[in-house]
Amino acid sequence: MINKKFKIMNKDKIMNLIQSAEFTNSSDPVFISEREQYREVVKLGKLVLPLLIERKSYIWNIALKEITGVEPIGDKSSEIVDFWTKWGLENGYL
Repeated sequence: MINKKFKIMNKDKIMNLIQSAEFTNSSDPVFISEREQYREVVKLGKLVLPLLIERKSYIWNIALKEITGVEPIGDKSSEIVDFWTKWGLENGYL
């Protein structure tokens, strides 16, 4: 799943961007998803899907929905994280 964007922006830089998007005192997923760093991660598109799914963090649910157009099934955050892991495996991202 390596493409031209990945060659321009290496995995370490992407991981740093992901971590900076996660670094906040807020636990509100909507607030987090509106932060500039989070939006920059979303702009990377499908390139970051494996990295976001591997984080196993509910805060990436909004990004995963935006990038994939898929609505996860589950009521609890743990069910949604499990949904994305299964989806990633079934769709070749993990």
